Amino acid sequence: MRGALFQRDDDKEETVRHRLEVYQEQTAPLVSYYADEDILVGVDATGPVEEVTQRAMDAIRPFMG
Repeated sequence: MRGALFQRDDDKEETVRHRLEVYQEQTAPLVSYYADEDILVGVDATGPVEEVTQRAMDAIRPFMG
């Protein structure tokens, strides 16, 4: 037996398009700014939470006085 299709508001096309617009307007410029300042740090976020957390902490440690 199949249930009725349920689509959350955040799964709708207009919501996703809006999120992408906000990213382009607000987030992308910050990424570029921090990259230009040589203080953008990339972290591989795949894997178990504990491993990702450790990679993130290792990446920011040099910036923590």
